[in-house]
Amino acid sequence: MKPDLWLFSGDGRIRLPVTHTADEFETQPSFSPDGRQIAFVRSQTPNAETSIWICRTDGSDPRRLVHSVFDNDKLMSPVWASDNQIYFTWARRPGVVARTELWRIGIQDDKPVFVCDFGQTMGLLGAVVTDVSIRDGELLVLGSTAVEPAATDIYLTDLQGRPLHTLWKDTGELHHDSGAIRSRDGRQIVWQHDFQASVVSGSSNYGLATATRNGAGDWSVELAPYPEFSVLPLGWSPDGRDLLCVRVPAGPAVRSHAVFFLANGQLDRPRDLFGLPDWYMPHDLTTGRIADWRTLPDDVRLPRPDQKPISNPSYRATLRP
Repeated sequence: MKPDLWLFSGDGRIRLPVTHTADEFETQPSFSPDGRQIAFVRSQTPNAETSIWICRTDGSDPRRLVHSVFDNDKLMSPVWASDNQIYFTWARRPGVVARTELWRIGIQDDKPVFVCDFGQTMGLLGAVVTDVSIRDGELLVLGSTAVEPAATDIYLTDLQGRPLHTLWKDTGELHHDSGAIRSRDGRQIVWQHDFQASVVSGSSNYGLATATRNGAGDWSVELAPYPEFSVLPLGWSPDGRDLLCVRVPAGPAVRSHAVFFLANGQLDRPRDLFGLPDWYMPHDLTTGRIADWRTLPDDVRLPRPDQKPISNPSYRATLRP
């Protein structure tokens, strides 16, 4: 089995296929702010070269916005800055020297625009942007200062990738934090926290961490362990009150039974929603988010349950050095 994109209702009862290609992986979905389009990453295998695509919410009009011509490179984590502009991360690995860059592209443009090299702005060899706020002038960044294996920490930067705040940085053991997402009002950021330094221990216990910004702009962090599970935050509710999460039994399995649940902003009083018997959990969650949550406009066309793959997609820009 391989991952495709699906639309779920809030209670999980309605499940509609957005993409269903025969031999390609579709991951890292992100709704446009108006809920009318989805950006995502497509590849032939989890380790193959990747490209950034967009489609309408019902899966129609798929377009490849940008791709790289180099096998070792990865384009990942498309996030919307507006209804017309997407930021994405380009992980360039020619040989043993890693470099991670941030780019942006308008959905009607033919040429991506270079934003920054995180090695130059922050000294990071690995980084990925999981959220962009033009309103606050901030990027939410997962970053590491060494080639794998390495700890992954959580940062806020300005729109040019220059550091503003270090939200979380582990010391000593290598903790692999991931899945950072930001609330609609920008006051809370939640991510998956590695409680057992799984990079070196080989075991896994992933709970949640939440950073809250007060009126003076200072951040405080609280940790919420889930000893028997690995828990991943997926998206904030459109009203900002609830956090959608998924939990799976702790361990190395890529596919297992998953339970979707809601937590409030304090990460307590979880409420189970529904389960999935065959949930695909990527090995590496530092490449971007794996779900998004948006209230769709009433006039948005939804996928049909029997929808067939869309053929003859259009193609756009190619990235070169």
